[in-house]
Order: sequence, then structure tokens, then C-alpha cells
Amino acid sequence: MNNLDGNVAIVTGASSGIGYATALAIAERGGKVVVSARREDRLNELVKNITAKGGHALAVPCDITDWSQVEALAQKTLAAYGHIDTLVANAGVGIVGPLLHGNPEDWKVAFETNVLGVLYSIKAIVPHILEREKGDVIILSSIAGRVAGSPFGVYSATKYAVNAIGETLRKEVGKQGIRVTLVEPGGTTTEFIPSIIDNLAPGQESPFGNAPFTRLQPEDIARAVAFVLEQPPNVSVNEIMIKPVHQV
Repeated sequence: MNNLDGNVAIVTGASSGIGYATALAIAERGGKVVVSARREDRLNELVKNITAKGGHALAVPCDITDWSQVEALAQKTLAAYGHIDTLVANAGVGIVGPLLHGNPEDWKVAFETNVLGVLYSIKAIVPHILEREKGDVIILSSIAGRVAGSPFGVYSATKYAVNAIGETLRKEVGKQGIRVTLVEPGGTTTEFIPSIIDNLAPGQESPFGNAPFTRLQPEDIARAVAFVLEQPPNVSVNEIMIKPVHQV
């Protein structure tokens, strides 16, 4: 059953992981997906994957830290499909390490990508969703946006900011028919989470606790995004926190 027929969705950070899986999930349900990231070869692979299954997709390479490129992303989507129903603001980067030994340049990249990138996406895309008087903004945050600690304090700081942005946006546009959802994954097998574990200092406790657990897969998060989008128009899922069952 194609529950998302006619839904035009922009997915940022779609070249891998959660973004890649989310784009597939939306397309499988009948949505038209504009996939965006910096790695054009990965985007083209994703579009090929979607279209081979009979879906609709368009690749628009974009660095979300560049305002002009994000504006162009919105305009290229409108040119291709005429309107925008959904923004999945997923693009982000992760850095790890104790605060006192951090690299200020890494901090800058993290905030420009994870915070400004979300703001730019909202500013460029949400006004077009508002024109429809209904639609969705789904912002990928993290459990790190609720609980901070070493070795990813700066990453947590960016996600705390993202949560504040999402909650504020919901209050600004909810009465105009736009649903805003924060999705906060726990340990998920992406390019970021394994790097945290692999780069722990000798003797440093894992931020996920000492007990081993099976991490979530990107498809687990993609199903949660699809669940949000498939709700009746009068139902707004404000927040979903998803963790592996043993990650307490």
C-alpha cells in the first residue's frame, strides 16, 4: 500500500546511513524523494536503486553549510515536482574526544553542519511546505541531545541545540498545519557510532555502557520516520526516542 503517494520529500544527508534508508522507505511508500548530500556518487547510486524499484527520486548534491546551496536545493525540488511536502533534516557530522583535547576547527564544522545546516534547511524549505498548509518537518537528533557526557560533549551540544530548534519550530508552525517531529536514535550502525567505540582511549568507558548490545540499523530509524509521515493529518508525533533494547 502506497501511503505516501504524491508526497514530495527532501532528505538531507542521504548518501549513507539513516538518510539513505529513509529515502528508500519514503520512495517504497509512493513518495517522490529529493536526495541531498555532498557525495554525488552515493546519491546517484541511491537514485538508481529507487528508480529500479519503480520509485521517483532526484539527486541534488548540496553542502548544507552553504546557504546558497540549500536555497538551490529548494528551488530545484520545486522545479522538478512543483511543491514540497516534507523535509527530513538528517545531515550531520559527529566528533568525539574530551573537551580539553578537542580541535576548535572540528567544533566549528560540527556546529556549522549540525546546527546551522538544520537552520538553513528550515529557512529555505519550510516556507514552501507552509504554502501547502500541511506537511512535515522531521529533524534527526540523537539521545545525545538529552544526555551529555564524554567523549562526545560537543556532539551533544549540537544536538541539544537541534532539539531546541525543533521544539521552537513546532510551536511556530503547528497551528498552520505543519507537523514537526524530533527523532532521537540511540546506538545505530552508521558511519559515526562505530567510530566512537573504535576511538575510545584505553580504559575509557563506553558512552553506551559496559554491557554489549546489538546496535540499531538505519532501517529501524527509517521505519520510525515512515510511521510519523503515515499518521492522519490531525496527528502530530512530536518526538520519538529509539534505542536498542539493551541500551538503558
